[in-house]
Amino acid sequence: MWWLLLASCTLPGQVGGRFQDALPVPGDASGAAWILTDDSFYYYYETNTEHGTTCRWCKQRVYRYDPTAREARLVTTLHFPDRTAPNIGALVLGQDTLWVLNEGSFEYAGLTGLDPVTGAVKVDITAFAAAHGLAGVASVGFDPPSRINGETSDGQRYEVDLSTGDQAIGRLPRSQEQPESALCIAADPDASKRGNLIRATGGGCGTARKAESLSTVVLPSVLLEAELLWQDGHFALVQHVNAIAPDAVTLVSLINADAGAFVWGATPEAALGRDLQATVTDTYVFLEGRRAGVLVLDRASGEEHWRVLPDG
Repeated sequence: MWWLLLASCTLPGQVGGRFQDALPVPGDASGAAWILTDDSFYYYYETNTEHGTTCRWCKQRVYRYDPTAREARLVTTLHFPDRTAPNIGALVLGQDTLWVLNEGSFEYAGLTGLDPVTGAVKVDITAFAAAHGLAGVASVGFDPPSRINGETSDGQRYEVDLSTGDQAIGRLPRSQEQPESALCIAADPDASKRGNLIRATGGGCGTARKAESLSTVVLPSVLLEAELLWQDGHFALVQHVNAIAPDAVTLVSLINADAGAFVWGATPEAALGRDLQATVTDTYVFLEGRRAGVLVLDRASGEEHWRVLPDG
């Protein structure tokens, strides 16, 4: 048998491990954030019968990042058994709890509730099961933005919306995904990479795409390879590119739909990649790259507020 050690620290400074997720600290005007990482010790192994990558001292870490002091404080460490990598992690903000997830079954399943302001541990996976009347949690799956689902220890299906506390054995009824007047990206039927920002009425985005009479173009500019990251009915945050080309530049733009105009456009760090997610507050825009890091922009101007990225 032989091993090849793999470095686990791909983030700079005081944040150790591989980036998994980030969320703003509720009510913090400085733009502070919770950051979740996988800080397990990874190694490659090979024997006569098997080989692969696994971990020892497997763990997730939760940090609170203070952009004013430019310091990250380790708040809690969540441990997993050896060879049980917590590699599908996420943060979800509930009504009064910050939930730390890891998708998986049995020993891979992770679900811990923290205080959303201090980060103190409030609930573990056993207490969560008891609070929701479940025999036990055998698996955890994540359905963004806030639902978890899986199997209980007695073989039933469960689903819980962590943002509201609603729960069910089986599936919860789906609330309407979009408001009555929603902003959507509608692709040109003759040129799929060209799209427009539209306002859909009466039945959400899906209905508007089938009937032009139910939608209105709110921005005259064509958006290329556009993806809607966030919208509130008045403003939209859109990821798009400047051209259809191998060296295309990824852009993120905030659009005022009521005025039909761009508020600002920003070019995210290449380290974030193109698989972006966004959380928008009244003051800041948190851009997350899957397993890459977080870039925080001022919502009013689009200027960078702070970053935690692999390139520092």
